[in-house]
Amino acid sequence: MKAVRRVIGPIGLYLFVIVAAVGVAIIGLKVNGIAPFGPHTILRQDLNQQYASYFAYLKRNFGDWQQFLYSSSMTLGGNMFGLTTYYLLSPFNVLLFLFPFSQLPIAVAWMAVAKNAAAAATMLVLVRYFNRHYALKVNVPLQVLLALSWAFSGWMLHYSMDLMWQDTVILLPLVVLGVERYITHTKWAFYSVMLGLSLILNYYIGYMVALFLVHYFVLRMVIQWRIAGWHLKQILLKLTYFGAISLVTVGLAWVIIWPTLKTLQGVKGTTAYHFTLTHTWTLYRMLNNLFNLTYTPMSWNNPGPEIYTGVIVMILLAAFFFANRIPALIRVATGVTLVLLALESLFDGTNTAWHGFSKPVGFLQRWSFVFGFLFILMALFTFGLMRVSARAARYLFLVVVLVAIMVAFHQVRIFSYQGDYAVNQFTNVTFGYNVAMIAVGALVLTLYFARPKWQRVTGVLVAVVGVTDLAVATVWSYGHQPTYFNMARYSREVKGTNAAVAWVKQHDQNDFYRMELNYQRDRTTPMEFGFNGLTHFSSSQPHAINFMMQTMGYLSSSPWTSYDGGSTRAADSLFGIKYLVDGPAGVTNQASRLVTQGLKPLANVNGYHIYQNPLAQKIGLVAPTTATKVKSTYKFIGVANVGMVYGDLSGVDNIYMLRGGVKETKRDLKTRTVKISVPGGGVNRPLYLELRHDKLYTLTPETRPDVVVLVNGKKIVTDGTETESGVIPLGTYPEGQTITVTLKVLDYTKTQKKFDKKKRVTHLPKYSVLVGYQERFDQALKQMSQQPVNLKRLKTTHWRGTATATKANQSLIMTLPYDTDWQVTVDGKPVKAHKYLELMKINLKTAGTHHVELKYTFPELRQGLKVSMAASVGLVILLIIQAITVWGWRIRNRHLERVARAKAPLFDAHFFDYR
Repeated sequence: MKAVRRVIGPIGLYLFVIVAAVGVAIIGLKVNGIAPFGPHTILRQDLNQQYASYFAYLKRNFGDWQQFLYSSSMTLGGNMFGLTTYYLLSPFNVLLFLFPFSQLPIAVAWMAVAKNAAAAATMLVLVRYFNRHYALKVNVPLQVLLALSWAFSGWMLHYSMDLMWQDTVILLPLVVLGVERYITHTKWAFYSVMLGLSLILNYYIGYMVALFLVHYFVLRMVIQWRIAGWHLKQILLKLTYFGAISLVTVGLAWVIIWPTLKTLQGVKGTTAYHFTLTHTWTLYRMLNNLFNLTYTPMSWNNPGPEIYTGVIVMILLAAFFFANRIPALIRVATGVTLVLLALESLFDGTNTAWHGFSKPVGFLQRWSFVFGFLFILMALFTFGLMRVSARAARYLFLVVVLVAIMVAFHQVRIFSYQGDYAVNQFTNVTFGYNVAMIAVGALVLTLYFARPKWQRVTGVLVAVVGVTDLAVATVWSYGHQPTYFNMARYSREVKGTNAAVAWVKQHDQNDFYRMELNYQRDRTTPMEFGFNGLTHFSSSQPHAINFMMQTMGYLSSSPWTSYDGGSTRAADSLFGIKYLVDGPAGVTNQASRLVTQGLKPLANVNGYHIYQNPLAQKIGLVAPTTATKVKSTYKFIGVANVGMVYGDLSGVDNIYMLRGGVKETKRDLKTRTVKISVPGGGVNRPLYLELRHDKLYTLTPETRPDVVVLVNGKKIVTDGTETESGVIPLGTYPEGQTITVTLKVLDYTKTQKKFDKKKRVTHLPKYSVLVGYQERFDQALKQMSQQPVNLKRLKTTHWRGTATATKANQSLIMTLPYDTDWQVTVDGKPVKAHKYLELMKINLKTAGTHHVELKYTFPELRQGLKVSMAASVGLVILLIIQAITVWGWRIRNRHLERVARAKAPLFDAHFFDYR
């Protein structure tokens, strides 16, 4: 019966903390009306613009592993492995399969709740281990409070927009538990497994965990030296073996890490590393993070670390250094570790090193979860080891309250300006709430430490105050996020778009074609709705591809490519955009419907109009010469490049030319308006407005355009890019008609009121108007059709077919991104692929019909597997060493182990080192 009670007791406690975490998370969702408890989805910022699409892609393609190696839903196609391993390996993703596509945000909301609960459970495991191992005697309510403090720490709430990073943070307490087991018992298998899982689930945060373990292990060696009397040789031996175990673990995970690193080279977020001592944050902003209710919709760009861990834990930070039963050396070593981490956070060079030597774009302190983790451990040992008199407790916490009030008063004087929505805030509400909660928290902590006999009761009071504060933080955090996407709108657009895409696939079952949407529910619509397209935003998209698409006239903000109204008809045809879906009025970020002029209407599926582009080209076409190369492609934007490319591929030039007779009638910097009059181009001669790449000095919400374009007073552009740059169709007009085009720059000015500095529009965009000549375009298409290409996609990683060259030394241009991992054979013989723009070029040396085959090999995966296999040999060696040095010794000397355990000191009950 006692054994049953020992099992049921801990299980019940874990169930209780999980239920408590679920309850707090649901309160946050319910109060803020987030589905399934309200009209809003949990989708906002990157969670809406990227991850929802990736989740839909995972759900749609699960079981087809090749779709996760190479995807045609990225811009023109691309390596999918890095995106898969970076975003989609979370075990919590299983919840996606319980909901239909139209209710995916509800699945994501439950994923967020489940991750909060899992974080609480893993921290409880570590808290209970320390409590038992060091005989701290911290009662159960306080253990629950500390577990929930981890689950709803500032970092966990702040990064709820980036769920894929949370899995490894959830595992951190178990990784540290593995370190503790290794230090005290020389048992390292659990540590190796947990660290390996951390690296596999998200190598990026796993790398940060590994860096933190270096700091933590050094701190623990100082503790072992002071408490257990370890000598230098013993510490070095322990450190060497720990390093070997860690390296072997990294090697075992290398099959995931290496191909992921190679995939992400030269893409969004990877920049050259330069060490600098520039400060990443300022003290007055940083102090805000010590308090609750400072979160704002712009906090995703907060340069300071997210360190708030609940009012009780924050108060106990000061008390830790007065806990006299904790040896002074340990308190000093812990303080030095915190100062070192704070300096590494402060300096740009070290902070960038924590981010893999690549400066982050938004979410600027992604590793700051380590602060909250240490804070919770410090609070745990303060609860367990601080013994002070009632008078000392009163004075201690009175000083804490007074200091906190002075700091809060200083902060509210700076940040109390109405509407100060910068990276964090400190309003009168923030001041009043925090002063009240700190006073209440200090009061219950005073009772707890001043009256040891009452700690069963006062411990419950402390837990109630602490959990209440965490619940308030959760409600506030969910309520002060960037704009949420409406649930009804999401379901309506997903159902409508999926139906339209399904109609196209049903009526055109050819192996490969591309299509696009004339609106953007998010920034990665092809992945969300399961078609081959152009729009894409992820850390796996090479910069070069984005830039090429921009130079071909597609709207682009630096890290992503957007179809959103397309480029010229010639560019759409070149890249094989065969179908276009135009949504009903009111769909998200609807582009100009002028893009549908000249397309063939096919169907209306519940208000979603489907058009066909009969001029769309296939995946490849034969160019007149192997010397094809646009030398000046990156010196021009849009229409000029399209014309040069068609000249290369067909020999027909001047498909597009500048429209003569264009006059600027107004340029007013004060109203940020430009007006121009444009004479019509004539029948079959569409006009295009080209906005040159020119960053506007504005701070604008990403869901609104920087530049509004109007034709004869009617708005035609409503895209969601931050920086307008590309080709915008103006339509077709008779030669005798003159149209008025208006460009109006929107200025969403933000003010930093402390310094009273305003960021304003300082200049107006550069532009040009061009006209397309349909007769020359038709001539170019006719010329290209004389050399047919018939390639069939057998799999997403395998193409096979024929290409006809009318003469020797021509080239096959594939509208697939150039990638050295494509293995190409022509007539059964391996050939080297070359680069044309950023596309793939295959030289055809002789005239006639050639048999062409392409296979995507991805050798980095095999390279990673070889390293992992070598690491498995290292694992066997470590096990042999373990058997010889530990297990054999223990078998021969069990009585010594019992003696060591009986004589173990308080701080290290199992300090005996078998080596």
